[in-house]
Amino acid sequence: MPKKTKRFSKLKTAGLIAAAAGAVGLLGVSFGGRKPINVPAYRAEKVIDGDTFDTEEHQAVRLAAVDASELDECGGKEAKEELERLILNQDIYLKVIWHDSSRQTAFVYTKNGSVDEAMLASGWGELHGQSYQPAVDKQKLALASQKAQKEKMGLFSEQCTQSVNPKNPNCAIKGNSSDRNGTKIYFFPGCQLYNKTYVQPHHNDQWFCTEAAAKKAGFTKAERCPERYEPTRLNLEGYQTK
Repeated sequence: MPKKTKRFSKLKTAGLIAAAAGAVGLLGVSFGGRKPINVPAYRAEKVIDGDTFDTEEHQAVRLAAVDASELDECGGKEAKEELERLILNQDIYLKVIWHDSSRQTAFVYTKNGSVDEAMLASGWGELHGQSYQPAVDKQKLALASQKAQKEKMGLFSEQCTQSVNPKNPNCAIKGNSSDRNGTKIYFFPGCQLYNKTYVQPHHNDQWFCTEAAAKKAGFTKAERCPERYEPTRLNLEGYQTK
């Protein structure tokens, strides 16, 4: 195994590619038919959250294929713990696809294989929208994420992808926020897409008791809904609207 280096310079000058021994079977990697070079191994000093860690060389590294919740969001602590389990106290290898003076963005490997894929398979990370991997690797990453969704693991469990309000089932209005365009729409029982709509707090979705509360928070009513939602007084008794 090559001696660990104190810098990332070898990664940068070598085309920014590295792979784990477990992934390719050896630590000599050839770039464009050139003589194979040894891939440096690193150690994680500290995991920041579910998709970012610091190396012992004090370089921040972000997983290229994974979006994890912030620590104060649903699933954030669990994602951090999962990444700690996958990378701490062992050699890690990087395929760097972007960097600046403060952070590397890389596909991360250990002797057990792809850390990005393992995070997606656990369900505590979502597939990043932009990928730089070859088609076969894109497919593997996508399949890992799809399997986690199908089996309702991690972020896709009822803990973070909610069909019923876990704190107050009687407050049943679902407020959905779009990460792409900032659109905020609410659905209540009787709306055509209500049963196909989920609340994901880590995507700034919210539960509401009344339409007035949803509108006050900046949400607009979805299409194909009844004119109004009128829950009984009994349903709302003792609960505060958001």
